[in-house]
Amino acid sequence: MLDRARERPASDRAARVDRGFRERLVAFKRFYRWLNLSLVHHGLWPMLLLLGGAPDGSVAALDWPWFSVRVLGPLLAAVLALVYLGQWHGGAGFAAPRAAGALAEQARFALVALPVLLVAARLIGGPAPEVGRVLGFGLADVVAFHLIHFGVVAGAYADRWRGQAAAVGFFALAWAGRDAMLTVLGPDQGSVALAFLGGFVAGLAVALLARALRRWPGGWFPAVAAHWLVVYAVLGFVG
Repeated sequence: MLDRARERPASDRAARVDRGFRERLVAFKRFYRWLNLSLVHHGLWPMLLLLGGAPDGSVAALDWPWFSVRVLGPLLAAVLALVYLGQWHGGAGFAAPRAAGALAEQARFALVALPVLLVAARLIGGPAPEVGRVLGFGLADVVAFHLIHFGVVAGAYADRWRGQAAAVGFFALAWAGRDAMLTVLGPDQGSVALAFLGGFVAGLAVALLARALRRWPGGWFPAVAAHWLVVYAVLGFVG
């Protein structure tokens, strides 16, 4: 009897160690998956800047061949994120339930109509090629952000609250990392620490807004549309 009593605590400790190892391995896989997708999303253009072949300047100033390269990172990241989501119950992790009620329905419609109207006005005001490049890159960038974070990152957690919290945090971290990389390799050579901090604050604000819109009025499109509207259709033409 005493031998069995001694064996039981030992087996319990071994089980706890094994469980802790498996939990750390799962956490590492989540982080590694996010890091790979984020490097594809944000790392291709800085790598080309580092190698010296890509031109400095804004997306609007790029010619069409270089624009095709610039937008390749977000597009490829979005496709890879869709592959992950397709393996997880047909991508159900990216869906967000729609709030019921007429007010929520009107809010969803407004968040569809407003970007369309503003984009039309931007294109009419021109110059259309430059406007098209800014808005086209912005759409690819926004879709990649949301598929990676509110899809792949959030979907890797069984607990929905933890998944959404991780999505918001990694969203802000990815934004900060991108701004820091572009600052290091850009022509102005500004403060990397300030760029990282400013990018984290901006990314956190956008992520929290997206999280709120995914809850109300609900659905995946309002959050994507609001992000694209504010960051690219409005702020993309400021300055």
